[in-house]
Amino acid sequence: MPINGADADKGTMEIMQNPIKDALLRRGRDLARVMTGEEASLAINELMKEAGCSPDEMREFWATPEESLGPFAGLHVDVKKGLGESALFNFLEWHSLSSPILDRAVHGTRTHLGYRLIKVGWTLIHRLHFRGGAQVVRLGRKLVGLSRARGKKLLSKYRFTDRYHMPLAYALWVHCGCDVLGLIQDYIEDIPVDRRFCPVWRSEGRRSESCMIVGIDTLMHEGKVCFVESNMNPGFHADRRDLYPEGDPVCRNIVKYAAENDFSRIVIFPANVVASFVTTSYLMEVELEESWQAIAAEKGIELEVFDSPVLGSPYNRQSDFFMSEDTRDTLFVNIRALNSPISRLLGTKGKLEAHLLVCNEELDEMDQVLVPRMIADDNELPPPDRAPRFPNIIVKDTTLDRAEGIVMYKCSTLPEGANEGASQAFEYVVPDRESRDVNGSTEEFVFVFRSHILLTSNGPRYLAVRKDLSAEPVPPALEEGRVQNMRGYISNLHLGSYSVQTSDNESSAHERFAMAVGTPLCNLLRKKHGTPIQ
Repeated sequence: MPINGADADKGTMEIMQNPIKDALLRRGRDLARVMTGEEASLAINELMKEAGCSPDEMREFWATPEESLGPFAGLHVDVKKGLGESALFNFLEWHSLSSPILDRAVHGTRTHLGYRLIKVGWTLIHRLHFRGGAQVVRLGRKLVGLSRARGKKLLSKYRFTDRYHMPLAYALWVHCGCDVLGLIQDYIEDIPVDRRFCPVWRSEGRRSESCMIVGIDTLMHEGKVCFVESNMNPGFHADRRDLYPEGDPVCRNIVKYAAENDFSRIVIFPANVVASFVTTSYLMEVELEESWQAIAAEKGIELEVFDSPVLGSPYNRQSDFFMSEDTRDTLFVNIRALNSPISRLLGTKGKLEAHLLVCNEELDEMDQVLVPRMIADDNELPPPDRAPRFPNIIVKDTTLDRAEGIVMYKCSTLPEGANEGASQAFEYVVPDRESRDVNGSTEEFVFVFRSHILLTSNGPRYLAVRKDLSAEPVPPALEEGRVQNMRGYISNLHLGSYSVQTSDNESSAHERFAMAVGTPLCNLLRKKHGTPIQ
């Protein structure tokens, strides 16, 4: 179906040069139309025949949408609607909410039985000290896993039948094996919001809002703040009470934001991996929850923590994965990984760095965010003797966190496999050091900072920063090759590092830096969902 005569005439010369684009634009209105999988299969076959292309060629077309279709803002409203609705459908399908069949299979009776068993298992462990409770937890998680596997099988079986419905554009992407998350992150805008799982939104009618906490890791290099990586699942542990005896500044600033916006209730969704409020020791973390509740109570605000039903906890809490659409006067705070237009950007090492470099192009040099260079070949390697006591590159598995998948080298040539698969080589930025007395001698320790920012529909809010010192001092010398013991060159709590408070100057510098990172993230969310994010 042609979009309209004026638009067709305007792009005639361009369209004639690209039969795939021509075929897609002729179906502008149909791209958003929800149809059965069977109808979608027929429509896709007709489209591919008209475009004279194979699924591989169609996938290549969507791999570079800006080049293939032009800027998103310049697309016809029907095409933009089709792409936006299909992007939302991707998230609905990921959460198994895209059809009644899928919803019943994944969120039905067996899953809820699994959730109950997880809760019972934790009770047996924590209150009755019964070791067999761990087996009950595992059984519950197994039931949940079986439900999810069942959902995948049903989806594979029924997606392109008359029992499943989806937008045509989404069906086309799935049929051709397109990188849908890449399309959502890098191209598609005006994506509708589903308040059950979208991490950032605001509902004026119900006076509720959802926001998310992002952890930003940095180091100091020659007195300047340098980006290290971002974290969508930042952990909060009970020892923060000792670090901040006057009250955790992260909580204090969340409560301040809630009070400014007249919210009477805060609901915290902690990390959905074993990192926040619940640790592998299963103990003590409720003390952090209680200290946060006390801070909120000072302002007359109720604060609750909702467990992930799959993770569970030994504590007396409600558990849910989805935020309630009907709740009023509530600020939802997500300290967890949620699928969103920025989830890959935050969760995959190297993605946010690349985005910040693009943003830097529009800023004055003084305002640019310092990020480590990605090392593509031997010519880009920093000289191994530039700082003889330190490595010159760090190779990261871009999909892992908590210092897992990190390897350091002092080398003259890139190690084999450094940029293959999920691995990415980065320049090792030599951090500034802090001198401390160790058994009567002065030793140097490296340190990193963890800043927390709150991404809201109104923009970023700075929360707090802490400083983590390395577990071991920097060794006096380093031989060429792979670094066998990284504890003197990296600061990470999972490698034995420990936290200390920051100086006023360090806090001020990191507040400015965190806001410089948070601002483009919020701008990107507004661009993806519209302004404001409703």
